[in-house]
Amino acid sequence: MPTILQLRRGTAAQNAAYTGSVGELTVDTENSILRLHDGSTAGGSAVGSSGITPTFGNVKIGVTAAGEIDTSSGNLTIDSAGGTVTIDDNLTVSGNLTVSGTTTTVDSTTVNIQNAFVFEGASADDHETTLTTIDPTADRTIKLPNVSGTIPVLAAESSTQITATPAELNILDGVTATATEINLIDGGTTPGTTAVAGGDGLITNDNGTMQQTTVDTFDTYFAATTKTLTNKTLTSPVINTSVSGSAIKDEDDMSSNSATALATQQSIKAYVDTQLTAEDLDFQADSGGALSIDLDSETMTFTGGTGIDTSGSGNTVTFAIDSTVATLTGSQTLTNKTIALGSNTVSGTTSQFNSALSDGSFATLAGTETLTNKTISGADNTLSNIGNSSLSNSTITVSDGSNSTATALGGTITFAGTTNEVEVSESSGTITVGLPNNVTISGNLTVSGDTTTVNTATLAVEDPLINLATGNDSSDAVDIGFYGLYDTSGSQDLYAGMFRDANDGKFKLFKDNQAAPTTTVNTSGTGYAVATLVANIEATTATLGGSDIISTDNTKTLTNKTIVAGNNTISGITSSMFSSAVTLQILDSSGSAVKTIIGNAS
Repeated sequence: MPTILQLRRGTAAQNAAYTGSVGELTVDTENSILRLHDGSTAGGSAVGSSGITPTFGNVKIGVTAAGEIDTSSGNLTIDSAGGTVTIDDNLTVSGNLTVSGTTTTVDSTTVNIQNAFVFEGASADDHETTLTTIDPTADRTIKLPNVSGTIPVLAAESSTQITATPAELNILDGVTATATEINLIDGGTTPGTTAVAGGDGLITNDNGTMQQTTVDTFDTYFAATTKTLTNKTLTSPVINTSVSGSAIKDEDDMSSNSATALATQQSIKAYVDTQLTAEDLDFQADSGGALSIDLDSETMTFTGGTGIDTSGSGNTVTFAIDSTVATLTGSQTLTNKTIALGSNTVSGTTSQFNSALSDGSFATLAGTETLTNKTISGADNTLSNIGNSSLSNSTITVSDGSNSTATALGGTITFAGTTNEVEVSESSGTITVGLPNNVTISGNLTVSGDTTTVNTATLAVEDPLINLATGNDSSDAVDIGFYGLYDTSGSQDLYAGMFRDANDGKFKLFKDNQAAPTTTVNTSGTGYAVATLVANIEATTATLGGSDIISTDNTKTLTNKTIVAGNNTISGITSSMFSSAVTLQILDSSGSAVKTIIGNAS
């Protein structure tokens, strides 16, 4: 009879909460896995492919990540004992893959190499051959030809493609020319100075075939050939014997007037002679009108005027002034002449100028001449080193209206202030007189303006009595008092104060008036209200609302008055105190008489 082994089982949550004995297995029926318990860990550990990490020696599967094989030594060797290891799915090697066999076969359509192939070669040494690429900027395809051979390499990196075909490159097969010789064919820009001999060869294209021809052969060809030159420039040409052709004109009158033909020597001379015979020279002087000279038959004469001589030598006519004209360097004497000093310079010594003057003399800047009855403009001249003794008025008088002092020119006049009353300052010749920040008036201060503003935090007045309305002595026309400004809403100015009302002579307290008082307080103004006075009032007699007010410490006759007994104490009252037959009733809170006292009749 078979034996059935049943294990403890439950959901994933039940397994996670259960702590089994050491070595006990439980079944997670929800995830279909086994859990192995250690006696202390709730839920235990998943077993085998269901989650536990199998360990085989130093090889662990799934420790770092699911499906990953790890070894404690870092190396993994798969030994198939001479067989074949087949991986039938994708294989990712995150480290290095080393193949030690002699053949590695990659049966794949495309092999992606990130950087380079390194070939060790037949000898295992420190020298390798690296096959790599220049970092591409687009997808590139390089094909190996279907032939055997060796691939040549370039000496430097280049992105230029070789467009020549192999057949075109094979043309150079067997060429023994040097690079210098090939560069000459390509168009060298540095010609040499080697002399050309008749036997030297020149390369020519003989109907598609390149041939060498001697210089003598070219010379023979050119000598037997007549060529027409078009748009050519001849530098220093030598033309012997006569010239001919339609471009050479022999016309004495130049009648063809061509811009492209040349004239013969005889034609040019004949034309010029004809023109000179027919021409004259037109000229004109300052006066005399227009004149002319026949160039072929007349002579022009140059004649000087007053003070001017003429002379001729060779082809030069010279005009010169004669001895009657004064020159800049001469020493001629001028008679009855006027020299404009504004446009001329007259030089000489002071004595020379003084001797030339007939009615006075000059004063020099450095001399000590005495000026008499002369005016010197102070605005246009500077007077210096003039002593006070040389001035008729050598002092400045300073006066305060009562006292005066004369101060000599060159002396100092001091403007002094009074401490806490007046301060004086000077800057660049300007004297400023003003009040200091703190001013003390030792005498009386009278302000006759309409408004006196005191912008101060504290106002201290020594006088015990403030005299108001000093101008109200002819009539009782203005209110007397004081007021202040306040604002309870932040948007409306209000005024409150105390004043004597000129209308009834009574002192009044007011508040909330929205207009500032002028000479009177407008008791009908917007917001005007009677203010409240909180104080202890002492008076022998007082009136409230037109009625007398009694006090607690004086004698007063009450008529028709009611005294509330609940709030007052009435004592010492006898009938003898009544001066007439009166009745005093004491009433309760409902108005009923509690006690009646009848006075004596007198």
